Amino acid sequence: MVALLTFALFNRMNRKITDTKKWCNRCENWKLHKEFNPCSDPRRNGFSVYCKECTNKRNRAVHAVKGPAYRATRKKWRQENALRLRVEQYGLTPEQYKEMWDAQGGKCYLPSCNNPASCIDHDHETGQVRGLLCRTCNLALGHFRDSLQLLKEAVAYLERFL
Repeated sequence: MVALLTFALFNRMNRKITDTKKWCNRCENWKLHKEFNPCSDPRRNGFSVYCKECTNKRNRAVHAVKGPAYRATRKKWRQENALRLRVEQYGLTPEQYKEMWDAQGGKCYLPSCNNPASCIDHDHETGQVRGLLCRTCNLALGHFRDSLQLLKEAVAYLERFL
């Protein structure tokens, strides 16, 4: 009896994915790969644990129970605490953030830009905070992947057409 249970459990654990199908842990059915959402977790073989149908059913049930009032409360809380959440994400205290803000006069760190500072810029390799930038400048640095070489090439490219 124990051997039979062990075999059944082992068999169930090993039947999660084939070349064309995947096992849904919620409805306990084999389904085609296209019926699963993509997942970047390497343990999931590129697919979500639950099929799209099961995920949608669960999400609808959760939202029906919690309702729009709950979502509105969460949204309001996130808006009210956005600064605190950003500051904590980069390991700054609110005092350190205020000190940086005051030192920059609330403006983007880049001298030619007069937009208000709205983003905490950091080195993606070390995680070290560099300063406060406006959204546009922060996105530009991010798109250039903090590469000095790419930025120099972009400057040279622009200078060709001036």
